[in-house]
Amino acid sequence: MTKMVSSLEKNNDFNFSDKVNSSTSVINRSKNRKSCSDQQQQQQQQQQQQQKSVSSNKRTEKEMQEPSNVHVLILFILFLLFVFFYTGLRVYLRPTKPPITVTVNTFQEYLTEIQQIKYMYFTQTEEFWNILKDNAQQLLMTDKEDTTPAAMMVILPAGEKQLAVCLMDYWSQIMNRLLGSQISDLALEPVVDGSSITSYKPGHQKSIISEQIQQLVANGHKSVAISSWENLHIETLQLLCSICESTNLFYKQVTVVFLLEIPDEEHHIENKSDIHSYLSSIWSHLKNDQVKKLLHVIANNIAFLTPDDTFMGC
Repeated sequence: MTKMVSSLEKNNDFNFSDKVNSSTSVINRSKNRKSCSDQQQQQQQQQQQQQKSVSSNKRTEKEMQEPSNVHVLILFILFLLFVFFYTGLRVYLRPTKPPITVTVNTFQEYLTEIQQIKYMYFTQTEEFWNILKDNAQQLLMTDKEDTTPAAMMVILPAGEKQLAVCLMDYWSQIMNRLLGSQISDLALEPVVDGSSITSYKPGHQKSIISEQIQQLVANGHKSVAISSWENLHIETLQLLCSICESTNLFYKQVTVVFLLEIPDEEHHIENKSDIHSYLSSIWSHLKNDQVKKLLHVIANNIAFLTPDDTFMGC
């Protein structure tokens, strides 16, 4: 009996211990769950704070960029307005009067109209305008009218070819009108560019230059500018000389303008003598009498173009 009681007590002790251990385990699991839940909540809160921080930074960057974008937009609008005004001014100043009959007073009209071009190309010297005036006088004064074309050379600083082409185009428009010439194809620019045919054979090169000049004159242009001509074959250069000395009525009252672009390293070129020396060095492979002939015809009437930092195009 005593043994049975003792055994029951032991069983009760074991059962009680198991219950206590079980209860403790439940409590621990509950605590662990709560701890995990707390950690998850903390992580979620940290993520939310990070998202808010990133969102706040993006808004700050956007707010910082918005004033910059506004400034860029304002500058762009001002630039467009400037280009519009500049282009409109040049179009407004273009000579648009109809052709007239050449009279004794035609040269006086030239002196009046050239003031518009002087205003547009204000960096050019008075000496430059005087060269143009002498050519105009040769063609417009009835008592001085010549049967041969006028020849003129314009010396360009490096990179100023477009400035020269635009200026001479405006001058050509005045001369066309004062000489009573109508342009049949306005798309044809009165410029012949020799740079694209320097590698051609002499006969082919000469033929192309001749055709281009004839096409422009037949189209009504009284002024033809030729660029990149100094390195052409001697046959082509002699053709240009023959056109300048021609008594053919087809070339009557035409001005041939030779544009000569001087490299940056040739700083010493300042006058007619320097130009002759420069061209003679280019034509050193030619005979001496050929060089003299070219200089006499092509490089006799020389105007020096002044750079214009405000120039933006025709």
